[in-house]
Amino acid sequence: MSRVLNPRAYKDSTLSSKPSSRRDVLVKQHGLNDRQAKALGHLIQHGKLTIQDFEALCPTVNRRSLQRDLKGMLDKKLIVEVGAGATDPNRHYVLAEL
Repeated sequence: MSRVLNPRAYKDSTLSSKPSSRRDVLVKQHGLNDRQAKALGHLIQHGKLTIQDFEALCPTVNRRSLQRDLKGMLDKKLIVEVGAGATDPNRHYVLAEL
């Protein structure tokens, strides 16, 4: 299992002064789409993301499409899933230690 980056330590780092530039670099490096870029920005700013958070960021997009976007980020090892399984109501995503 990948190690999880402490959101507080991440915010306190020098990268926190320019979270959008860090996001932009990661988006370009990993070829993320616009929705995935929004999710990454949310993760950098807040430290975690739920599917409900993602739906609020992209209200016109079908939940299944958002789930596919998250799966793509998981496959690229940008994020880590935290929770007991697909039906866990506390399941959320955090940044992987890059």
